[in-house]
Amino acid sequence: MKDFIITADWHCHTWQEGGEPVDGINGRLRDFLFAFDEMLEYAKKHKVQTIYQLGDVYHLKKNIPVDAYNLLFEEVRKSSKYINWVFLAGNHDRDDDRPQVVTTLPYRSIATVLVSPDIFDGIVYLPWLYDQRRVRDFLANLSKKEYEMLLFHGELDGAMVGPTDYQLKSKMTESLIKPTRFRWTFAGHLHRQQCHKGVHYPGSLIPKDFGELETNKGFIHVSEKLIQTVHVTAPLFQVFEFGPKPSEAAVEKVSQAIPGNLVRIETPGRLDPGIQKRLEAAGPRYLRIKLVGKQTTPVRAQPEDEGFETLIRQHVEQKGVPPELAPVYVDYGLDVLRRV
Repeated sequence: MKDFIITADWHCHTWQEGGEPVDGINGRLRDFLFAFDEMLEYAKKHKVQTIYQLGDVYHLKKNIPVDAYNLLFEEVRKSSKYINWVFLAGNHDRDDDRPQVVTTLPYRSIATVLVSPDIFDGIVYLPWLYDQRRVRDFLANLSKKEYEMLLFHGELDGAMVGPTDYQLKSKMTESLIKPTRFRWTFAGHLHRQQCHKGVHYPGSLIPKDFGELETNKGFIHVSEKLIQTVHVTAPLFQVFEFGPKPSEAAVEKVSQAIPGNLVRIETPGRLDPGIQKRLEAAGPRYLRIKLVGKQTTPVRAQPEDEGFETLIRQHVEQKGVPPELAPVYVDYGLDVLRRV
């Protein structure tokens, strides 16, 4: 099998934080397009001819900003002259109200777009579906032969989930996937780059928000003998904590780290105006000062809250979470309620 690239979770959008226009284009959209071009240049240099995109091309499921949709579509169209593009529908690619509507369907004129489970050329494709029973049945009914590759959009039980990743969606178990029957298994949906139980996640191409503080953003290059992660250049999201009276050393350290990045300073009180001006002069792409209050002890759910638990159980069931994992999701939902 020839070399190929795995990428996912682009969430292409005209974000407002740090999105001030440059030459008429939203700044955050430019960040993404630069990273996209960097990936294409890497593909050219290493003679990669196929790129698999494993879901969540755009952030919005409808009413996608026209410039975000058109600029990315044009980049894919131009690169389709030398790249074989394969798009797998993710949960952000489907309309909640009309599941049959997939935002990447127009890409079929220039690429392969998978919106339902399929198998061809030894590769098993599992796009995101609201009907998760259909996904599980498809996997359960696969013949016992070995396959070249499994590509899916979903969460594998036990994988690291970041604060911005959507949960209660499509959790898979190792016993359901049976990764040993595939030479390679790759997945989108989780924004953290990782390999768990034989399933490789490329993570998001660039950071999306302050829930993604990792610096190892990029994509995966797969060759006959090697699976390697490739870093792309993009502004980082950074969060720093200041005490009531930050020291000179603390301010200087932050000032040295923030140029060109998207920064949030968390402080228990109003930051000294002189310090704020100093931080602004350091050249962050975006700077937000966030006041944080004292920590409070979470209130445990009381017996009279059983109505919430019932609603959560119903929601978990409707989302098609496997029965053996349902209690974990219910507990998670109740924990979120306690922290609200």
